[in-house]
Amino acid sequence: MKKIRLPRELYEIKHQPCAITICSNKKRTIFNDIQFIEGALKILEMESNSHNIAVYGFCFMPDHLHLVIATRLDYNLIDWIGGLKGKLTKLSWDFGYTGAIFQKRFYDHIIRDEANLLHHVKYVLDNPVRKNLENHRRIFPFVGSFIYDIEELTGAGG
Repeated sequence: MKKIRLPRELYEIKHQPCAITICSNKKRTIFNDIQFIEGALKILEMESNSHNIAVYGFCFMPDHLHLVIATRLDYNLIDWIGGLKGKLTKLSWDFGYTGAIFQKRFYDHIIRDEANLLHHVKYVLDNPVRKNLENHRRIFPFVGSFIYDIEELTGAGG
């Protein structure tokens, strides 16, 4: 199997942002139940708080999850994502899903500077608009940031 990860220590650098895309298993639509997404969002927030992970941006799309995150302590993002996927999978079983809901791997991109970070966060926040799921990101309840004020960051208004 082709190695797709950078050296493990790069995922442990404090304050090093990383853009992550976690895809559903077999491109199944998994994030289409509002109650499931609300539960998933609570898990995301609890897990980010308990492991001191900065969540610059997130977006729950029907068949994938985008995150822009960084560790604030000596904690490996790969391990954190594995734990998050496990907890979201267990939650999904309460909503009638069976088995693994995510692909084993995920996509990542190490973000190099502040301008690149803001670009990635805006990309994540605008994903529903690009995919014609919502005409305005503010009213799409499945995007956000635990760091930034979205309206301030993107200039979104009413």
